[in-house]
Amino acid sequence: MIILRKFTSLLLPATLIFASCGDGKEPDATAVDSTAISSTVDTSASSLRTDPMENSDPGSIPDDTVFNDGSVPSSWANAGFTDSAAVKRFVKQLQSWTAANQVDSIAAQIAFPLKNPAVKNVDEFKAGFEKYFTSEVKSAIADQKLSQIFRNQQGAMIGQGRVWLTEKNKTIKIFAINK
Repeated sequence: MIILRKFTSLLLPATLIFASCGDGKEPDATAVDSTAISSTVDTSASSLRTDPMENSDPGSIPDDTVFNDGSVPSSWANAGFTDSAAVKRFVKQLQSWTAANQVDSIAAQIAFPLKNPAVKNVDEFKAGFEKYFTSEVKSAIADQKLSQIFRNQQGAMIGQGRVWLTEKNKTIKIFAINK
């Protein structure tokens, strides 16, 4: 029995060492067909600049659990959201409204009164739209990748904190705009 235990305890390390050694030959660098690689991988500048998730249906995007920098975001539930796909659909729609300067559509998505900036109601927001939705805010919204929406216990953040979202009664609303 003791001999069997010793044999078993030595078998695993020996197997690992043997497997890692290989046959000692260097791989043949010419064995790779470079035409096959270039025909299957699009390395054009336009393909590298886009987020592959941007052209996907937001409802089919897998939940983002690790960001590009390796950080792990809070859960959607911790951020107060019941449906991550709904948030992504909202952001996609907000991008469309912002690009088309649809003030009425955007104003309808604000949780008034806003504290930051201090805006009491929809009429005040519409009157000062260009002051609140600056070119920096619009760019942040346009550039937001659906697979990289930051969230914490305060809500979901778009564009490095330019716009903050919350969920109230199963409806996504903007609750802060940082110029």
